[in-house]
Amino acid sequence: MHTAEDLASLTAEEFASNIKAIILEFRSRLDDPKQRQSPENVEIQNLLVSRAAEPAVVTDITPILTSIPTKDDRVTETLQQTLFWNILVKMSFEQLQSYRSIFKAVNAQDTGVPDRRGSHLRNMKLLKCFTLNPQSIWVPETDCDPIGGRTLSERVHTAEQMRPYMREMYFWFHDRNDHLPYEDCQKRLARFPETAIAVAADIIDEMAMDKAHLWGNIEYLVTIVNFVSSYIPVGEIWMLMRKSVEFLARVLREAVKEGIDVVVNEDCLNDCEWLSELDEWEKDDSEEEEREEEE
Repeated sequence: MHTAEDLASLTAEEFASNIKAIILEFRSRLDDPKQRQSPENVEIQNLLVSRAAEPAVVTDITPILTSIPTKDDRVTETLQQTLFWNILVKMSFEQLQSYRSIFKAVNAQDTGVPDRRGSHLRNMKLLKCFTLNPQSIWVPETDCDPIGGRTLSERVHTAEQMRPYMREMYFWFHDRNDHLPYEDCQKRLARFPETAIAVAADIIDEMAMDKAHLWGNIEYLVTIVNFVSSYIPVGEIWMLMRKSVEFLARVLREAVKEGIDVVVNEDCLNDCEWLSELDEWEKDDSEEEEREEEE
């Protein structure tokens, strides 16, 4: 196998002419748990990413991306998937401009008829959208979209810019099994805590009022409250959500009394753990203010 040092020493033409073999070697390293996160493999990946925009390499990668694999052509599928997930998605916007015409060409192959290339066509569509418009921003619709998350982290710089996307990000809290988008959305919401809490409060208020569907929403709402506990330090900013959480706890208690079929945990019915933590912070903050006044 090529080492990182071997690859670094290759000329542009040598690297390009061996690109298929290099990618397949890298893929085999990724499939080996012992090598996947090794320093050597990380260095090889960085080399692939940095050299993928070299003109000669782009030329030799083009037929890989535009190929339509036959039924039994696993090699082309492996090359295409490895290129997308481990190389192209890690390239900068500027580097990807070398591939913009290729992404468009692959998308032009889409006849709308489902086939074995569904994931590859979807991946190329994501990259086309990303490279065509530097202002394009979207929340991932599936866990197979790593590009939407990039737009949110690289192209959103203020809370005002992020707010229109926050409800969609909270939507991922419905299914925490989709770890990549769920965890990414948590981190991106936490970038702008005050706005994230304000939007969370609106969601809680709206859903808590819908008693008929409360049983289906409660786990989702509790997950939102837990997100605030885990990602946003307790403080005055939590006050923005106090009334909403109190309202939710009250509605849940009433729902149980009325015999509405709703699954809740003990914390929701009694003194919500979140509210208790906020009360404790207020108490400590008040005592600290009193001490400062005495001094």
